[in-house]
Amino acid sequence: MRYVFELLKKEGKKSVHILVKTGHKAALSSYESIGFKTVGECNLFDKDFICMEIKL
Repeated sequence: MRYVFELLKKEGKKSVHILVKTGHKAALSSYESIGFKTVGECNLFDKDFICMEIKL
C-alpha cells in the first residue's frame, strides 16, 4: 500500500479514503496501524460503513 500511496502522492493526490464495514475490527485495526483515521460514517446498500482517510 505504501508504494501505491507514493505513486498517488507524486500524481498530486492529497489523501486516500476507504470504507470499512462497521464492526470489522480486524480491518479497522489494520488500517489504523498504517495511519488511516476515522473521518465519518455512511450507509450504503443497507449496510453501515466507517469512512477512513490517510493524508498523503
